[in-house]
Amino acid sequence: MGGAADLSTPGCHARTTRPPGRCEPCELAQPKRPREARPLDAAARARRAGYDRRRGSPARRGYGAQWRVRRAVFLELQPSCADPAGRHVGEPRRATLPDHIVPLAAGGADDESNWQALCASCHGHKIATHDGGFGRPRKSA
Repeated sequence: MGGAADLSTPGCHARTTRPPGRCEPCELAQPKRPREARPLDAAARARRAGYDRRRGSPARRGYGAQWRVRRAVFLELQPSCADPAGRHVGEPRRATLPDHIVPLAAGGADDESNWQALCASCHGHKIATHDGGFGRPRKSA
């Protein structure tokens, strides 16, 4: 590459020779790698398999090939986490997930006006505290 690495962070135009090809601010803004998950025991695997069967595949839930294209375009246009809960003020983070502000299951629209770009941490927090994720009750708006 002639000394300059490719630009792997959407919206960043800095050239760098640092591995893995990101400038220092972009590297610091990357989410940390998660710890290795512990292997599941047989009972946990059975519970997860039952949940997955009831939930259906991502494509059946509306997250097929067309969604993946829309997702990629949206994240390219909105590369920073919206941080709706103010969890990392002053520490910009790269958005990795488009989130439905009003969940589809609660009647939200499936278009960009109902999307926000979130990092994995903010998405998990929102799911757990507002959207009824992880077995918790859904909060009304």
